[in-house]
This record gives sequence, C-alpha cells and structure tokens, in this order.
Amino acid sequence: MERRDFLMGAAACGALLVGGAIVPAWAGDGAAAAFAANSEDEVLARLFPGLTARPSDAVDLIAPYLATPGQAIMVRAAYRREPAQGIAITAPDAERPLVALAVLQRSAGVFGLRLRLQRSSPVVAYVLSESGLYSATRRIKVTRGGYGMGFGRLEKKGG
Repeated sequence: MERRDFLMGAAACGALLVGGAIVPAWAGDGAAAAFAANSEDEVLARLFPGLTARPSDAVDLIAPYLATPGQAIMVRAAYRREPAQGIAITAPDAERPLVALAVLQRSAGVFGLRLRLQRSSPVVAYVLSESGLYSATRRIKVTRGGYGMGFGRLEKKGG
C-alpha cells in the first residue's frame, strides 16, 4: 500500500466518523432543499424556520460594488459578536438564490467565497448565532466593459 492511498483512506474514515457530529440539525435536510429553492423567502424558511433576519452592524459584508458579467469576485462575510453557528450567502435575483452555506463551530464567524454574477443583484449574508439571525446586504452592479471597475478595491458595508 502506498503512503498516498493510506492517507486518503484515513482521511475518508475520519470524515465518516466525525461527519455526523459536525452538521447541526438546522443544516441537515433543509440545506438540500434550500439549494433547490427558487426564492430567497423559501431559502430562509428551509434553513432557518421560525427565525426572522434582522439587519445588523455586527455583520460585515465585504464585496466590490462593480463587476463584469461572469467575473469571479471575492465576497466575505464576518460576524463580530458571539461565535456564529453558520453563514448563508444569497443572491436574491439569481435563478437559485442560495449561493453558499457555511456551518461553523466555535468559529470567529468569517466566511469567504468567489462568486460570479451575470446581472446586477443584491448579495445578502445571513449569520446564525445563539442570539438570532442577522443580515447585511450589498448591491453589486454588473457592467459590460468594466469601465470604472476599481480593480483590487473592496468596500466594507455592514447592516
């Protein structure tokens, strides 16, 4: 047996043993249904039943304000209060609004991803913590040609 095969097998066994303990109940079956949802309201109902999101200055959504169609942009969400249990990123104007779901345990509440948008859309970060569900919104304008793009410039917006 090669070292690589052994390490891959050990990693797979470890993931199987720990896997059930990592995914909390709120992200179980509802997550698959949320990714298939066609509206943001349906996503929230599947992921966070019975909770209402409140805009909060404690949620920072960092993203560029302009993008070109299909360009991968960096989007980061951070929560500055108690440890976050999870972060969901949505693009409500997309065909499938739920873009990403991060299940966090005893974490500082930071999550980032690369996102491609075909048309202008708000991007919303939802953060689930022990004290409730919080959100921050950032509108990203998609333009052709990239005039005035400000490459490398990210703006921070909370609430």
